[in-house]
Amino acid sequence: MNLFNIEPSINSSNENITEFVLEIEEQKVKVTIIVEKRRGSRISFTKKGIVVRLNHFLTHAQKQEQTKVFLDWAKEKIIKHPTLVSQYNTTRRYIDGDVLKIYGEDFLIRTTTDTSKYATIKVRAGELVLVFPAQTKLERRDKVASRLVAKIMATYFHDKVMMRIQELNAIHFQKKVAKVTLKNNTSNWGSCSVRNNINISTRLLFAPHYVIDYVYIHELTHLVHMDHSDRFWNHVKGILPNYEEAEKWLKVHGNECCF
Repeated sequence: MNLFNIEPSINSSNENITEFVLEIEEQKVKVTIIVEKRRGSRISFTKKGIVVRLNHFLTHAQKQEQTKVFLDWAKEKIIKHPTLVSQYNTTRRYIDGDVLKIYGEDFLIRTTTDTSKYATIKVRAGELVLVFPAQTKLERRDKVASRLVAKIMATYFHDKVMMRIQELNAIHFQKKVAKVTLKNNTSNWGSCSVRNNINISTRLLFAPHYVIDYVYIHELTHLVHMDHSDRFWNHVKGILPNYEEAEKWLKVHGNECCF
């Protein structure tokens, strides 16, 4: 289907499934169109991107028209809420010999297999060493590696992240930060609780430092204003006059920040 002047770029062996990448506002999101036995047709945002499910009784023309209506709707939603796209990242590939660049450091990826029952990971002298059970299928390795790398990077960089947040807090806010937590959140880049706990998504660590600092400042500002009122944004702007540049970077490149 040639919608929005985009040709399918992902092949599927199932003739009832069409997959391609849709570019909206300089962001890329995977679209999967499934034709199946169902009463109606629907569209949804999922962890795999946009999924369109069509009634198989529709004619070819009706399927094209319904898909266009659905994708027009999705395009409008993403333009209004650009962070929708960043929630649906594809899993990063972890190939032996590649380099993972994160939070200003480079890690050489090393992968191997053994007879163990579970996959393991460790940081060793600038290397990320991933060991998979020999029976692990290749298509599953990336998903397992994604979870393990996100977890170990949260531990590895926790103190560095906490120190930077405390540094910015001391300079601009002088408020109590109860706890700093790193999690592989896909729904936000950070959050601040009423108990002064600051949570940062480990995905943020793939961003440039000025973008990371913006998110830190954003969450620290919630220690003063627990909302997104004009006072909140004026406070942020008083510290980072060009904060909108960081927001734009996240909107455009946020979907690239993934494990």
